[in-house]
Amino acid sequence: MASVALLIFVAIFTFGDQLFGWYDDGSRIQIALGLCFALGVLCGYKSRGTS
Repeated sequence: MASVALLIFVAIFTFGDQLFGWYDDGSRIQIALGLCFALGVLCGYKSRGTS
């Protein structure tokens, strides 16, 4: 499941403007996507360690 999530993230991060037609002036959307991914990995790591 993690590999599918990573593949989807890379596809949206790389080709999101072409797939969804957004205008990303200054790469703000890519920065937000990267931050969300990093925080998701951090939260997943933290929740795995406490169980």
